[in-house]
Amino acid sequence: ATVSVLYWKRLLQENIKRRGVGEKMTTKWLTITVIIMSFVRGTKSIDECLDAMNSDVCSLAQQTCSDPTPGDPAAGDWTCVCPSPSTGTGMAMAATCTLNECTTTCSSCAKTMTGDICSDAGQTCVDQDQAWDSTGNWACLCPPGTDGKASYISPAICAKNECEDQVNYDICFAKHQLCDDPNHLVTSTDDWKCVCADPGVGSAVKAVAVCAFDECVDKFAVCASAGQACVDPTPTLDSLRDWKCVCESPSTGEEVGSVAICTYPAGDECATQSGVCNGPGQVCVDTDTTTPNNWECQCAAPFNGTSVLMAAASCELDECTADCVTCAKTMSGNICTDAGQDCYDINKGALSLNDWQCSCRAPEAGTSQPDAVAVCTMDECTQNAQVCIAADQICVDVDPSPGSIGDWECRCKSPTSGVRTGSAVPTCTYDECTGPAKQVCGAEGQDCIDPNKDAASVDDWQCWCTGTANGNAVAAPANCTFSMGDECDGNTICKNANQQCIDPDFSIPDNWQCSCMAPSTGSPATGKAASCELNECSAICDSCADKGAGNVCTAEHQLCIDTNKSPSSTADWECHCGPLTTLTNSNALGPALCEIDECVPTPARPNPCPADQDCVDPDKHPYSMTDWICTCKSPAIGSGVAVPAVCTLDECIANAYICSAASQVCDDPNKDVSSTDDWECICQTPGQEKATMSQAVCIYDGECSDVNNLIVCSQKGQTCRDPDNMVMGDWMCVCIPPQTGSPAVGVAADCKLDECIHQCNTCADTAHSSGHSYGNTCTDAGQVCNDPNQSPSKTSDWVCSCIPPATGSPVTNGVATCILDECAVMSTSSVCDSIHQTCVDRNTAIDSLGDWECVCQLPWFGSQQAANATCELTPTPAPKTPAPDTLVPTAVPTLVPTLAPTFVPTPLPTATPTFPPTVVPTMNPATPPTIAPTAVPTAVPTLTPTMKPGVPPTIAPTAVPTAIPTVVPTMTPGVPPTLVPTMTPGVPPTAVPTMTPGVPPTAVPTMKPGVPPTIVPTMTPGVPPTATPTMTPGVPPTAVPTMGPGVPPTIVPTMTPGVPPTATPTMTPGVPPTATPTMGPGVPPTAVPTMGPGVPPTIVPTMTPGVPPTATPTMGPGV
Repeated sequence: ATVSVLYWKRLLQENIKRRGVGEKMTTKWLTITVIIMSFVRGTKSIDECLDAMNSDVCSLAQQTCSDPTPGDPAAGDWTCVCPSPSTGTGMAMAATCTLNECTTTCSSCAKTMTGDICSDAGQTCVDQDQAWDSTGNWACLCPPGTDGKASYISPAICAKNECEDQVNYDICFAKHQLCDDPNHLVTSTDDWKCVCADPGVGSAVKAVAVCAFDECVDKFAVCASAGQACVDPTPTLDSLRDWKCVCESPSTGEEVGSVAICTYPAGDECATQSGVCNGPGQVCVDTDTTTPNNWECQCAAPFNGTSVLMAAASCELDECTADCVTCAKTMSGNICTDAGQDCYDINKGALSLNDWQCSCRAPEAGTSQPDAVAVCTMDECTQNAQVCIAADQICVDVDPSPGSIGDWECRCKSPTSGVRTGSAVPTCTYDECTGPAKQVCGAEGQDCIDPNKDAASVDDWQCWCTGTANGNAVAAPANCTFSMGDECDGNTICKNANQQCIDPDFSIPDNWQCSCMAPSTGSPATGKAASCELNECSAICDSCADKGAGNVCTAEHQLCIDTNKSPSSTADWECHCGPLTTLTNSNALGPALCEIDECVPTPARPNPCPADQDCVDPDKHPYSMTDWICTCKSPAIGSGVAVPAVCTLDECIANAYICSAASQVCDDPNKDVSSTDDWECICQTPGQEKATMSQAVCIYDGECSDVNNLIVCSQKGQTCRDPDNMVMGDWMCVCIPPQTGSPAVGVAADCKLDECIHQCNTCADTAHSSGHSYGNTCTDAGQVCNDPNQSPSKTSDWVCSCIPPATGSPVTNGVATCILDECAVMSTSSVCDSIHQTCVDRNTAIDSLGDWECVCQLPWFGSQQAANATCELTPTPAPKTPAPDTLVPTAVPTLVPTLAPTFVPTPLPTATPTFPPTVVPTMNPATPPTIAPTAVPTAVPTLTPTMKPGVPPTIAPTAVPTAIPTVVPTMTPGVPPTLVPTMTPGVPPTAVPTMTPGVPPTAVPTMKPGVPPTIVPTMTPGVPPTATPTMTPGVPPTAVPTMGPGVPPTIVPTMTPGVPPTATPTMTPGVPPTATPTMGPGVPPTAVPTMGPGVPPTIVPTMTPGVPPTATPTMGPGV
C-alpha cells in the first residue's frame, strides 16, 4: 500500500517523545524510519499532496491538491485543482480558476439543470467577470435589431418599435400623422398605427387615420359671447376655417368665422330690443308678439340663469353639469364622476372656460388638476394609525393608491421586527445577536444565540463555544471546556483570528484545524489560521447586501461587488450599473443611480431625432424604454414619442399683429415647415378680401362704405357690417376674434379679450396651430388662469393661481409658486395631534405627497414619517460657570433653565420682609474692592439657592441675629471671598457659611444634639415670619420658591415699605424673564439677575450717581 513517509516519520517521532526513550533509542527509531522510507521509495511513489508544503499551496488558494500519478516514481506532478463549478488546474502551483456562468451548469449560472435562461429567451449570455468567486454577474442581451436593457441573472426585456421601420413611418408622415407602436415587445407585431397630430383626433392600425377636429372647441366663446351657437359643419382636419356662429331661434342668421347678424320675425320686439340682451350666453325672446313690453332676456343652452323681463339676464355655465365642447360631461355622467371623483367648476362665469377640476373624495387625498382627472392617493394610516400607535408600533400603507384597500400594516419599531397587515403585531421580536452581543461572542470565537426573540425578553442572549469545545454562558462569553486530548484546549491561534478550532481526531497529534466562522467562507487550515473571506454580495448577514430579504443590487438588476472580502472589512459592498448604461455609476450599501439616455446616438440608432428637432429622454431609468421625445425647434411646433415629430409652422403666431392692426384676421393656409411666407390678412367683410404677407384692401358695402361709420369701428379694432343695404341706420360694429362680444348698432361694440381662454400673442396660450390650443401656461402647471381685466387694450395681465388646498401668491403673466402643506389637512395633522406631537411637512411641493412627519415636542426629540414618532429626552447641556468677579451688564437675561428640580416645595410666606443690609464697597483703581456692609437690625435672611439640573437647590440663608454681623470678605480676583463675621461676646457666630470652590455654601444654624437644625427668622410683632424653612437631614428646605418640572424658580425680591421692589422677573419656560429695571431721570437701571441652565443668578449691583455701586459678588457654582 502507498503510505506517507512523512506520516511515518511524524508517528515515530511522537512515539519517541511519548515513551521518553534516550538519545540512543531515538537514533534507533530514526534508523528504522530511514529504512522504511527507503523501502517505500523503492517500491511505491509517495502521494506528493501529503507533503504539507504542497498541500498548503493549494489550500491557501482554496483549491484541492491532487497527485494524478501516485504510482509514478517521477516527482513534481502534483496539481492544484479549482473548486467546483470553476475550472482550471495548476501544475505544482496554484491554478488560475475561472467560472463562465454562461457556459457552466450550476445553481447560480445561466445554464441550469432545467435549461438555458438566456438562449431559451432568444438572447445572448455575457459573463462580465469570470473570476471563480464572482457569481451572479452574467447578463442576457437582446438580439440585434431590438431595443432593450441587459438584465443580470434573468432574461432582458427586449423591444422592437415597428415605427422605426422607414416604410411604416413614411405612410403616416405623408399625411402629417404620427406613427405609434403601442406594444414594443418583440412578440407583438403588426400593431403599429397612424395617429392624428394635435389638434386632430383619430387613429388607424397600419393605415392613414381619418382625423376629426371640431373647430368650435376653440371658437365656442366667440359665438357664445353674442348668445349664439358655434357649429363646425365638417369637423375634420381636412376642412378648416369653416366654423360659423348661428343665431338662436326664433332669430335667424349665421356667419362663417365670426359673430352673425341675427334677424327677427316681423312684429317681434326683439328686432329692436335684442341689443339689451348683449351679455354672453343670452338671447332676446318675445314670448307673445301680440302683446307689447313682454320681451325678455333668456339664457340659452348650455348656459343657465333666470329670465329677466325687458332687461339683461345673468347667465352662468357650470362645466361640470352642462353639455358643451369645453365641459366635463360624458355619456355616463362626467369625466370626474366616471373616475370616482367630484367635479367642481371654479368659476361659473359664462365665458370662464376650461376651469373645471376633479377633486379626490374623502378619505382619498391628492392634488386637483384643471380640466383633468385628479391624481389621488388614500393613505389608510390616516384612519387606522391609532391601532398601531396604541401598541407603540408604526403604521405604513404599502400601496396608497385608491384601488389598494386593506394593505396597511403595523410595523414594530427598530430595532425590533415584525409586520402584520390590518392590525397590530401581537409580539415584536428582537434578536439580540444582531446587535453588540454578536461582537461580544465573536471576539472570543464563539457563536451568539438568542433563545427567546420576544422584544420583551432582553439580556438572555448566549455565547456558545464552537468547534470541539463545549459550554455556553448567558450575556457573556462562555467558559469553554475540552475533552481530554483535544488540542484546541488552550489554542489561541484560531481565537485571535476569530475562527473556530476543531480537532478532528484526538489520537493524532498536531492535526488541529482553524475553520472559518459563518458567514465567512474558506477551507480549514491545519496547524494555523485559515484563509477566510467574507463576500458580502453572496452571503447573508447584517452588513451584507442580502440581509435575509434578497440582494438589494440584483433586485434592481445591478451588479454587486464586494471591494474587500476580508472578514474584518464589512459594509464595503457596492451596487454597480449594468451593461449598456450610458451613466456607469455605483453606490455603496445600496442600489446605484443607473440610467440610459436614449437620445445618445448608438450604432443601432445613430440619429434618434432629425437634426431640426431636439431629443429629450424624460425617464432615463434602464427599464424605461423607447420613451424619448423628438420636439420641433422653435418657431415650429410638434412632438413625437420614440419617432421624429411631425412639425408645423403657423406664421400667424409672429405676424397676426399686422393684420389685427387693420381689423383683419391672419391665416396661414399651409403650416408645413417647408411652406413659408404664405400667411395672409383676410378682411372681415362680405367679400373677405385677402392679401399675402400684408394688410388687405377691404371693400365695404352699404352704410359701412361711409368712412365716418367705418372709423367708429376700426378705431376700436372692430369691423363694420351692414346687415341690410336697403335699411338705413342698421350698420354695426362687430368684434374680431379672438375678441368676443355682441355687435352694436351705430356705435363701437363692447368687445372683450379673455387672455386665458383664447390664443393670441399676449395670451396665456401662445402656441397654436390651426387656431387650436396646445396648452395653457397655467393649466399645464396645474393652476387656474384668470384675466382680471378683459379690455382688448389691457393685455398680458392674466394671472396663474394655485388650486386649494395648495397655497401660494398669484403671479401675473407667469406660473405661480404653489405649496401643499400636508399638515394643514386635518386628517393628517390629527394623527400627530392625538399623541401631542407636531406635524411637519418637510417637502411642501405639490407633487411631494406622503412625506409628512410627526415630530416630538421639546424638550423631547425624534420623528417618524407618516406615523407617530418615538421620542427621547433631549440631553441637558453641561452648566457653564461664569468667571469670578464678573460684572454683568444691565440686560434682560436670555437663557432660562431647561430642567428644574422634580419636587414641589412649600411656597414663600406672603409677609413683606425688611430690606437687607446695604453693602458699600470702597473701590480703588487696580485694587480689588473691600466689602464693608453696614449691619441693619431685624433683617431677614436672604435665600440664595444653588441650582443644578435635576438636584434640589441648596439653600444657604444668611443667619439673622438681633444685629447682623458686619461681614468683611477679602476679595481677590479669581479667589472666592472669605467671609469673616464680627463676633459678639457671649453670642456664638451666627450662620456663617464656609465657602469652598466646587461646593455650594452650607448654612450653619444653631445645632442641638440629636435635633435637626432649625432656621429661626427674626420675628416682628404683628408681622408674619418672612421665611421659616424647616431643615431635616436628607430633606430639602420647605421655604423655597415654587418650582415645577421644566419651570424656573419665581424670584421674589426683598421689599421695603414704601420702596418698589428692585427686580421682580416673571419666569416662563422658554421665555426670558420679563423684569425690566425701573428707570427714572438720572437714575441708572436696577440690576436684574441673569439666569442660565444650572447657573445661579448673577447679581448686578444698583448704581446711583455719586454713590459707589452696591457690589454683590458674582455667584457661580462653588463661588
